[in-house]
Amino acid sequence: MQVSPMSILACLGKDAESIRDMFLTRLQAKSEDIQLKVGILELLSVCVDFQPGLIEIFLNVQTQHGDSSRTDVNKPEVKHGRNSCLPVLLKLMEQSCQYNVYCPPELLAACMELVHALWAGLRETPMAVLRQSGTFWPSVLQPLKMDVPAVEEGDQVSLQAAKLHSKICAFCMRIIALEIFAVAETFLNASFKSNLQATFTGERLMYWSKTVRAKVERAGLSRVPESESPSHEQSLWDHPPLNLLLAWKNFLITVSKFKVQEVQITDRNKADILYNLLEGIRAQFKAGHLSELKVKLASISSALYFTLLKIWGRELWDRQLSEYAASPRTLSPPAATLRNLTQTLIESMGGETLIPSVLIGLLGSTSLILQQCGQKIDTLPSLLRDLLPVLCSAFLRSSWALPALLDSMDKNKDGIADQGSAPLAAEFGVQVKLQITCCCLMVEILHNSQDLNSALKVLQEQGILSSILATTEAFFKSRQGISYVYSSLLLLTKIAESEMGASALVTSNLTSHLCLVLTACYTREDSFQPRNLLAKAFSTSRPATVSWHTLYCLSLDLFAVCLQTLGHAFLEDALNLVGVHQDRLQQSLEMARVSLNHYALSEAEATCSFLMQLCRFQREWNFHLPQVMAKLMTSLMAMVQMYVALLIRPRYLLHLLEHTRAGDSNNDSKLLLQLPAHLQHQTSLDDVDQPTHSLVDAQLSILKLVVKALLCLKHFTPVLPEILLDQSVDVSEWEPVLQLTFGTPSLDGDVTTLSFGTLLNCVTACIRLLTKSDSKALSPHRASPDPKQAHVPK
Repeated sequence: MQVSPMSILACLGKDAESIRDMFLTRLQAKSEDIQLKVGILELLSVCVDFQPGLIEIFLNVQTQHGDSSRTDVNKPEVKHGRNSCLPVLLKLMEQSCQYNVYCPPELLAACMELVHALWAGLRETPMAVLRQSGTFWPSVLQPLKMDVPAVEEGDQVSLQAAKLHSKICAFCMRIIALEIFAVAETFLNASFKSNLQATFTGERLMYWSKTVRAKVERAGLSRVPESESPSHEQSLWDHPPLNLLLAWKNFLITVSKFKVQEVQITDRNKADILYNLLEGIRAQFKAGHLSELKVKLASISSALYFTLLKIWGRELWDRQLSEYAASPRTLSPPAATLRNLTQTLIESMGGETLIPSVLIGLLGSTSLILQQCGQKIDTLPSLLRDLLPVLCSAFLRSSWALPALLDSMDKNKDGIADQGSAPLAAEFGVQVKLQITCCCLMVEILHNSQDLNSALKVLQEQGILSSILATTEAFFKSRQGISYVYSSLLLLTKIAESEMGASALVTSNLTSHLCLVLTACYTREDSFQPRNLLAKAFSTSRPATVSWHTLYCLSLDLFAVCLQTLGHAFLEDALNLVGVHQDRLQQSLEMARVSLNHYALSEAEATCSFLMQLCRFQREWNFHLPQVMAKLMTSLMAMVQMYVALLIRPRYLLHLLEHTRAGDSNNDSKLLLQLPAHLQHQTSLDDVDQPTHSLVDAQLSILKLVVKALLCLKHFTPVLPEILLDQSVDVSEWEPVLQLTFGTPSLDGDVTTLSFGTLLNCVTACIRLLTKSDSKALSPHRASPDPKQAHVPK
């Protein structure tokens, strides 16, 4: 619906106040037609959002400063004017007038709608006036103390009464949620807290949980057209079951998240609420065609289930598992919940159409239970055996829709976006979210599976690995679905940790799918070749979003894990990767040597992790790609040389982090080498008295890289005990790695070799850092350390 920006107040001109007085007179008249009163209140509700000038005339709230004798003299006092709609509203919805001739349900619903509009619009001034009234909160909460009228079959009067009461109670729940959200718990109105506590005493909370479930189940099981699709006079969101469910969702989430003490939700209540939501979801798939209403009901219930499980889960499961351990039953509550979720997944996937929004909540909830309980769940192996085929089916059915959606997205990206591009993007997004949720759940299943080979066999038989690799390759090529690629790479890395899983990946042609497409991560953009190499290096904040650079690093980790697991069986694939990406591998080591940027160091760390595994086969590597090995090892030694020189000069490193600006140079890749000569050749090895967090982070990252680089170089030297004890070892097979010099490593960029002096200085720097770490430990006679000071952990 499009709303005209025209101001009604401007159109009314000087007649605005007289028209307001006439409307208020009609509202106060006891003999006035109810429908006219309802229409006036509905007009005011709309004006809250779209006619701010006109609603201010009706509210007529005045601000007065308290007299000087009061302590809160600076705090203004808010009162309504003589001609204000607020006292009329309070009188209409007064507790004693509700549901009788003075305020029938239609009029009460309009009153609650206006109150809700004020709270949703955060109209603080009229809200403060209403809170001051002693009758306001009892009037708002009174409908929640009354039961929903029973509906008799074929009786339209009882049906209309139930609909109106549900609508009123939905507004009440929303107002409660908005009040809790807008006001801190310590500042909640005393009348509000006392009435809220009185409303939800005993089993009243569970009454509403059961009522919402009954409404949702009736909408799902009914085949009557009225229930299937709303009439033309009301939108889908105004349908009674959906409206009540949305209000119940807002109420439960707000009360649970803000931990309102006045609404006590016991563990038993939490379990029953979750069970009722699950039953409501299952009811939508049991009868008739899946209408839009049923899809909405199931989707919102699924999302609410996941959200509540996220808020309540860990503490709820811990207490229930403790009770189960004290008095064992047939099945523990987490195990029973996991079984119910699996059954709900099976039923929700029974039709021809897959509803991603429903499955995302259910699969996410299953993943949460596995994360929070894990091996504590009894009969976990059998539960996972039942769950995994269902998960594979959901993943495959969802992946079938991706190629067509991906092609359409590519066409829209290359051409001009039309009106259908927004729904297409939304459908593509929800399908990708479902794929991500499936991947995350697979990781949890593999992590908690006691028989990993059986789980991997199921994945291979179902064709999951081939589907993941093909989809990931397509996303890499189109440069879309970055979150899905990230989750899929994490799953593939988890699979590659076992020999059977890594072999399955090789059988599924891992290298042919990913090796070449990885070039798209660094050939189409330079965003991860940082322009600000030092200005933002080691800041306290780290990039929260996933980039294509992150995916490239993660892919290197995947190949490193495969090589570590399979050894020679994966060596040919690893050499193919090095051959394709040799320039980028060398560039990452060179970039890390001259840059302290987070992106450069993270890529260098991923490169070193991969080379560390490849160097185990240095003879085969040297036979197939001798030139590539030579240039990579040269860059690796140059990086170690530079990093050791920085480690032994902490003051110089701190100076780089604090004072060097990337904009001083036109060539960012040469930043460290373009510093003034008197700084490069400074010889001060003094330590920093109070190291900053950025300096400690830099030292820690540098140490990680130095360790991995030295582990790489270790494979190019013979084992010392072996050459000492075995005289038959031919030492001439090994080329010297270190030069026989003992000088202090310099910061000259031209030095690309290592010496014994470099290693000795590296050991000295590590010992100094260890000494500082030990000195930071507290003793009974020492004061607490300064939280601003930092040190490299042991």
